[in-house]
Amino acid sequence: MERKGLTFRSILIAIALMTVLGVWAQYIEYFTQVAGSVSGAASPTGIAVPAMGPVLGFLLVLVLGRWMVRSWKRWVLDKAEVLVIYSMLMVAVPVMAFGLTYFLFPVLTGQAYAGKVGQDSTHMELMKGVPKWMTVQDEDAVREFWRGADEGRPRPSGFFARGMHYLRGGVPWGVWLPLLRGWLPLLLALFLSMLCIAAVMRRQWVEAERLPFPQTVAPLALLGAGVADGPLAAPGVSPVGGILRQRAFWVAAAVPILLYSVNGLHEYFPSVPEIRTSYRLGEIITEKPWSAMTLYWNFIVDPLAIGLACLITFEVSFSFLFFFGLTRLELLWGELFGLTGYRGNSQFWSSETYPFTESQCTGASVAFGVAALWMARRYLGRKLRAMFAAGGGDEPDEAMRTRTALPLFVISTAVFVAILSMAGMSWWFALLVFAMYMCFAITVAKVRADAGLAKNPYTDHLFYILGGSAVFGIASLNQHSLLYFLSPGIVLILLAIQVESFRMCDAVGLRRSAMAKALTVAFVAAFLIGSYSLLVLTYRHGQAKMMSYPSFAGAYAFSMLPYDLNIVDGVKAASLLDEEEGAAAAGSTDVEGRDTRPLGEILDFAKIGAMGAGAFITGLLTFLRYTVMKWPLHPVGYILSVSRAADYWSSVLIAVAIKWALLKWGGLRLYEKAKPAFVGLIVGALAIRAVWAVVATISAFHGAGGGGA
Repeated sequence: MERKGLTFRSILIAIALMTVLGVWAQYIEYFTQVAGSVSGAASPTGIAVPAMGPVLGFLLVLVLGRWMVRSWKRWVLDKAEVLVIYSMLMVAVPVMAFGLTYFLFPVLTGQAYAGKVGQDSTHMELMKGVPKWMTVQDEDAVREFWRGADEGRPRPSGFFARGMHYLRGGVPWGVWLPLLRGWLPLLLALFLSMLCIAAVMRRQWVEAERLPFPQTVAPLALLGAGVADGPLAAPGVSPVGGILRQRAFWVAAAVPILLYSVNGLHEYFPSVPEIRTSYRLGEIITEKPWSAMTLYWNFIVDPLAIGLACLITFEVSFSFLFFFGLTRLELLWGELFGLTGYRGNSQFWSSETYPFTESQCTGASVAFGVAALWMARRYLGRKLRAMFAAGGGDEPDEAMRTRTALPLFVISTAVFVAILSMAGMSWWFALLVFAMYMCFAITVAKVRADAGLAKNPYTDHLFYILGGSAVFGIASLNQHSLLYFLSPGIVLILLAIQVESFRMCDAVGLRRSAMAKALTVAFVAAFLIGSYSLLVLTYRHGQAKMMSYPSFAGAYAFSMLPYDLNIVDGVKAASLLDEEEGAAAAGSTDVEGRDTRPLGEILDFAKIGAMGAGAFITGLLTFLRYTVMKWPLHPVGYILSVSRAADYWSSVLIAVAIKWALLKWGGLRLYEKAKPAFVGLIVGALAIRAVWAVVATISAFHGAGGGGA
């Protein structure tokens, strides 16, 4: 069958939806919390679940397509075009919303705001080590970014002048445009490197390892494309999808819709009773030592997570619950032996306490990423040999040939390292940072392909645990602070989105090379549109007056280095970069600002040990899974249990009970028939989130609640 290519109208529709939904998501993220509170989600775009914005746009396209079938058949979108739109929107979310621009801009202004506006001498000196093309150093531009540019300014008269004033949004574009031009090559290099990995590893993960990719089930089911035999496979069905005509889908979708409709009304009208979906087990288990087990232990009923968990294997579900139970036993052990609250050789940058699950997750993620490449070593070897063969190997159905992917990956790596090196980072440290983030991206992609749920580890304090400035140098750590957006956001999930998009191409007959082009266009467009809309929004209202998390990131990203240099308790350094007086003021730092304490006093051996334990356990589980027949424990389950995805343990437990009942009473046939219900839970939860997001937006816009604009 001849595969389809890109169409111009699908790109235009995707960019139009991206603009509307992206700007809306930014407004929601900054000014409202209602959508998250009624759905149990911290962010309406979702970190570990399918993003609300793309799904809403996807459903909108489906509905319009169904209506246009009767009216203008010529303009009806086919399945391939709808999939392109969906995938482009999925790429746009971690760029425009809770991700890249959300954290990047506060970080680019945070150091200058603390230094020039806040008159903090430490940050003023550290700022001298950052090139002007990497951060905003204009004092007025920084002040207006954080406090707002419209206050006290008279608005121009005249239609044209007012229009230009509105479009400019009070943003000093003369300051920001050179900055955006400087950052775009680095960000594009990061995106293209992940795209190369996705293009090369797709066949290994989809065809050799046969990963289930739970997050592709709902969009393909709505398309009527299907991903497996059974009720979800419906070849020849109209673009709207045969699943919408199945009763199980609508019955299941009604559950989250009714649940969150009631809870949404409760938010606005407290007299309406609330249906609790979250329980703090610490309120139930209060006696020591058992109460120690309840740290961050909540029972949350999330229909969306339940729907996803019903689509993953028993092996992953059981492993997740097993290892999550072990983390509770670790807490009990810590209470019995006086380890509760132990922070290791901790400083300000890490409040993590025993059993150091974040550090375990970091070590596990590194080991799992390396193991993924090791398991694919023979496959990669064949790809390399084919690359140097005559004709470069026969890869007509891949996103890009290996002969293209490998050089592009090397070039992208070189660009990333070169830009950071020119900014002052050591080249070897820049290469280490790049390798680490690619490893984490691979881990997130594989975990999400296996379990549908994935959250990247927080890595902002990793290099300080490993020695800080004494090992890596002040200049490198200062530049690394600018990459804070890669730690708490969802930028690294782009690799997972790319692989999932390539996987879904088969179901609709789309060329993967066309999808790769569409995803690249989506990334660049999302960055440009998101940068414009977010800067206008921020300069109009002021970063400090909007929701606090990005503001915290802007300060926190640059606060770890001064603490690493022992500049605490009000002690200010006259100079940290080139004057001996600064070193004296900093206490135990040398002339260049390095920490001169013995390395044994600097290294956090407790957290390093936790990282080592996480890596060892993951490596051992991976080895046993592929060498011992019917080995029951999956390394993905362990990674989930020590990551922030552990919040979903109760939803996974409910899903296991549902699957067990279906298989016990009706076998595999009944389970297959129930799949539309699982999709219904996912779509219903996302649909009602969208509804309450609209309500929250209107409420905030009119100042009736939700944060007020």
